[in-house]
Amino acid sequence: MTPADRLDDVWQQLRLHLEWAQGFSLILLFASHPQPVAVLRRRLADSLGLRTRRLQEFVPASPDDLAALAETLLALRPGAAAGPIWAEVWRHASQASWQRARQEFLHRLNERRFVLERDLGWPMVLVLPNDERNRVYIDAPDLWAIRSLTAELPRPAAEAPAERPQAVEDRASAPAGDPMAASEREWARLWQTTPDRSRLDPRDGFAAFDAASERGDFRAARLIAVQTLELARSRVAAAPDWASTRHLAIALANVGDAGEQLGDLAAARAAYGESLELCRQLRASLGDTPQALRDLSISLNKVGGVDAQLGDLEAAHAAYGESLDLRRQLRASLGDTPQALRDLSISLDKVGGVDEQLGDLAAARGAYGESLDLRRQLRASLGDTPQVLRDLSISLNKVAGVDERLGDLEAARGAYGESLELCRQLRASLGDTPQVLRDLSIALDKVGGIEGKDGKSNGTIERV
Repeated sequence: MTPADRLDDVWQQLRLHLEWAQGFSLILLFASHPQPVAVLRRRLADSLGLRTRRLQEFVPASPDDLAALAETLLALRPGAAAGPIWAEVWRHASQASWQRARQEFLHRLNERRFVLERDLGWPMVLVLPNDERNRVYIDAPDLWAIRSLTAELPRPAAEAPAERPQAVEDRASAPAGDPMAASEREWARLWQTTPDRSRLDPRDGFAAFDAASERGDFRAARLIAVQTLELARSRVAAAPDWASTRHLAIALANVGDAGEQLGDLAAARAAYGESLELCRQLRASLGDTPQALRDLSISLNKVGGVDAQLGDLEAAHAAYGESLDLRRQLRASLGDTPQALRDLSISLDKVGGVDEQLGDLAAARGAYGESLDLRRQLRASLGDTPQVLRDLSISLNKVAGVDERLGDLEAARGAYGESLELCRQLRASLGDTPQVLRDLSIALDKVGGIEGKDGKSNGTIERV
């Protein structure tokens, strides 16, 4: 696929998100060249102009302008002819003054995320430096969590940098064909060369952990997690404030994630349990802030997941149920934001899954049905994005599975059939990717299975 084709693909995703969005949503674009940024900005402005909407553009000219931009955005309110916000903060990626201003800008928006979701009323597109992509989730974890679209803008073909050979030492410590990321190499350098490790920033370790996990090297990820945990414990001992406590909770969760991936469930459960206690402490000290509630909810889901794998379904149900209550509370306070709805849907699926394992099919059907309603609501607001369609397809399969077990074959057939159509739609838009083909194969098997049970097979189910 050429850079122009890739840019067209990003444009189609962006256009669908913005045309169907209702209220606030966050889109993160990562750029390293002005040409694709200008193309997307122009296309978006032209598209909105056809619908008498105006693109609200913000391009700070100095670090001071960038630092002040957060307050400007937070003060915006919906207007009759206004439209989505376009903020370009990607330039001068290598200049320290701009880096500091950009970090402060993201921190400020992250702190006031609830204001954006509650008051802004329009989608917001942030164009950020591609070189800082691995830091955004660290500098603005709440913003990263609620993003509805993330995309990297391709450089023009003539500007594409030549590939450089990978260093031998990088290949030696990573799976073949999947070299260590820059964040991993930087963390290793810092860990080995910094005399006073208490001066290190745990967030650099978190970025390295995520990079190692993303490429599937969970042993490397566990080593990084253990190192970061050591650092986080020392920082809490030196200055036990809320920020260092939250970093310790994250470090423990990372240790648990790596242990779970490597099959060490006992170690994972211990790490998750300690992280959960810290999240409870943070809630007690900070109150029911959106971040405190969401952190606690995520921690409960991690504990519940390992409890379920260890066979303690009652404990898993209790943890998932408490998490579900928190997510209902978040929805009540934040409204029907995409993140609030998706989080609630995930919790309902987890509770429904344990209900199903415990044999309470009526309760499972109720939870899955409510989750399905939320997925449909998300589709109505966000449009047919790949994530929305896949989430809806999975939700339909869960509902159909319980309907089938309850003997309602007609309802199961309808839900399986709708899921199959979504899988076909994803194949048409995304092509024959491994995940698309796997999902389509599963959907075909489910439709074929239910047709065999109810005797309505037409004998034409295809194979992929």
